[in-house]
Amino acid sequence: MAATPNEPPGKRMAVRAEALGERIGRSLARARRRFETPRPAEPVEPPERPARDEQLMHRADDLVTRVERGVTSYATVLRNRVRRGVARIREEAEDIAAEAADLRERRSAPEPPADRPHRHEGEPAA
Repeated sequence: MAATPNEPPGKRMAVRAEALGERIGRSLARARRRFETPRPAEPVEPPERPARDEQLMHRADDLVTRVERGVTSYATVLRNRVRRGVARIREEAEDIAAEAADLRERRSAPEPPADRPHRHEGEPAA
C-alpha cells in the first residue's frame, strides 16, 4: 500500500512503518531458515580398531613418555647449571662492588703531608 502525497503525515508514517515491519519480518524469516540446524543424525559408533592400530598407539604413547622424561631430566640439569652460573656472577659482582668501594675510600681519604711519614693502623701516634 503506497502513500500518496495528499495523505496526512500520520498516515504516511504508518504506511512506512508497516513496510519497515514487513522487511524486518522477511529478514528474520530468512535468518531463521539459514541458522536452523538440521536434526542430528543417529549416533554412529566408531568402527573397531584393528590390533595393529592399538600397537601403534601403545608405541607412540611409550615414545612420548620417554621423550617427556628426557626433557624433564635435561631441564633439571640446565636449571642447576644456570643457578650455579648466576651464583658465580653474583659473587663476582659483589667482589667488584667491594673493590670499587675500597678504591673510593682511598681516593677520598686525605693525603698525609710529605714531611711526615704515613702512619699505619695500630701504630702509636708520634
